Amino acid sequence: MSNNLHFFTIPALAPAAAQETLNRFLAQHRVVTMEKQWLAVGADSHWVICVTVAAGQVFAWCAAHVGQGGCQRGPTRPAAVFKGQSCLVLA
Repeated sequence: MSNNLHFFTIPALAPAAAQETLNRFLAQHRVVTMEKQWLAVGADSHWVICVTVAAGQVFAWCAAHVGQGGCQRGPTRPAAVFKGQSCLVLA
């Protein structure tokens, strides 16, 4: 499985819109790693965030449909299955 990098900035003085964008993105993807760095540059200070996510959209669909009949999982199943496709399940 390959990973994709995505970069975000969250400004110090008006963070709400950028935070909402990041939170929406995180809720829709399987995050592998996340790194953040504070850049102190006066009025332009901001967080720079690098998010590594697992590639592929099957996971996002399965995560949204587990327990709704679209995907199944059980104590012996480490992954969900939908129409023959496997994907990891949020624990």
